[in-house]
Amino acid sequence: MRQDRISEAWSNTFAQQFRSDLITHWHNEREYTLEVLEAMPAEYFSYKPAVAQSTFAEQLRHTARANALYFSGFAKDAQVPIDPTSLDKDSLREYVSATFAYVESILSNLSESDFFRRDLDMPFPAELHTAQDIFLRAYRHTADHRGQLICYLRLKGIAPPQWRFPPNGG
Repeated sequence: MRQDRISEAWSNTFAQQFRSDLITHWHNEREYTLEVLEAMPAEYFSYKPAVAQSTFAEQLRHTARANALYFSGFAKDAQVPIDPTSLDKDSLREYVSATFAYVESILSNLSESDFFRRDLDMPFPAELHTAQDIFLRAYRHTADHRGQLICYLRLKGIAPPQWRFPPNGG
């Protein structure tokens, strides 16, 4: 998929392939999440199914913000995207896209030693994590909240985009 962005040769070819697969899956996650965002009409971004729940827009912002925070522990040169000042559809589309690109940039620029780190601090109290664990947490967290967003679509009578899971994510 994005082999052209990964130029550094690693001694551990399994790890290098695994990173490449992670990047490919992350790209698919971004595309599907943006399709879910696009499926909801702008006038329903303030919709929430119950008082205790977040709005559709707040769910999107939370998902995107968490992904950026997960990967900020690598302290790479990539600039962490700034939260949108508005929760309208256009602002959130830009923010969600920026946070997915930020994570992809971090993954694409990981060195082999970064990939095997076991000392990554999460942005909340927790034990130290591995690079692979950070990715898996972000991947799972995105899927969890996107599933909630799909429920919001269905509650508004909107059919969600077709889910897909191609081999190797691409």
